Amino acid sequence: MARKQTTVEKPVYNITLRMNGLEYKATGDSVGTAISGLDVDYTKVKTKGEIIMSKGDRNCTRYIQLPKLRRYFASKILMVGLIRDFEKLLA
Repeated sequence: MARKQTTVEKPVYNITLRMNGLEYKATGDSVGTAISGLDVDYTKVKTKGEIIMSKGDRNCTRYIQLPKLRRYFASKILMVGLIRDFEKLLA
């Protein structure tokens, strides 16, 4: 008797960063890959922003002021904290 192979779909995380009238979008199979897929570095961050993360039907929005948003994209250590927060909120 042959076994049926079941495929487990990985959740897809969508992230949108809105700042300065521009919108950056990325997707990934984890929060970290989705955020690293954004084409933004700390030199492009000029104003406060809004980060929208979604996984399936769950959404999470966070408004971040300029100094903190710039620090997130300048420091990998702070970015890990942001990733952890989004993973907990979307779990």
